[in-house]
Amino acid sequence: MEKTTDHSWYIPHFWEYHPRKPDRIRVVFDFAANVGGVSLNDFLLQGPEHMNDLQGVLLRFRLRPIAIMGDIERMFHQFKVSENHQDYLRFIWYNKEGQLQSYKMTVHLFGVRSSPACATYGLRFLADKFRDTFPHNTQSHHFIHHNFYVDDCLASVRNESEAINLIKESQALCQTGKLRLHKIALNSRAVIAAIPKSECTSTLASLELTSEPLLQEKVFWRIVGY
Repeated sequence: MEKTTDHSWYIPHFWEYHPRKPDRIRVVFDFAANVGGVSLNDFLLQGPEHMNDLQGVLLRFRLRPIAIMGDIERMFHQFKVSENHQDYLRFIWYNKEGQLQSYKMTVHLFGVRSSPACATYGLRFLADKFRDTFPHNTQSHHFIHHNFYVDDCLASVRNESEAINLIKESQALCQTGKLRLHKIALNSRAVIAAIPKSECTSTLASLELTSEPLLQEKVFWRIVGY
C-alpha cells in the first residue's frame, strides 16, 4: 500500500444500479464523505459559473422546427487532472492478484465540486481555439457555447440542411480535442438518415426509418440525469 502523505486523500466508493438501466453498474465516488468533520469538497472551489441557464437552453430548444439532442461521451473523464493534484483522488481497489492496492484517478470525476466548471471550460476552450477551422464555424461555436448544459446539448434549427451541417461540424470540432458528440436524437427522418447509426441514440439506431414512427424522448429527464 502506498504511504499516505499530508497532501493526499482517499475517496470511498460504492456501486449502484440506475433504475432505467438495470444492466449497467455505476461506480460512485463519494467526495462529500467526511473524515474528522471535513470532506474533499470542503477544500475545493466550485469555480466560475460557466453553466448555461437550464430554462434558457430548454426554451431555445423549442424555438425552431428541427430539434437536436446529444451529449459528450464521458465528458468529465476527457479532461486530465494536474499530476500534482492526483494524490487527492486516491482510492483502494483490488489488483490482478486479488490484493488491495492504492490507485489514483487522473481525470475529473462526477461529484467533485470543481469538475463541472473545469470540463465546461475545456469544452468552450476547444470551441474558441478551432472556431475558424470549419466553414460554418460561427454556428458550431455558438452551439457549443450556448446550447450545452454540462455534457448534454439541446438545440433547434430552421431546416434539415442546417441541422446536418451543425451536427457534423460540431462533431468534427469536438473531435479535434478527442471529444465524442454522440447519442444524437432528432425529430427529422432526413437528418437521422444522414447521421451514422453509431452516433445516434440506441432507439434511433434500431429504428426502421421507412416504416416505424419516431419515438418520443424525455428531454428534461435526460438532461438532468434521470
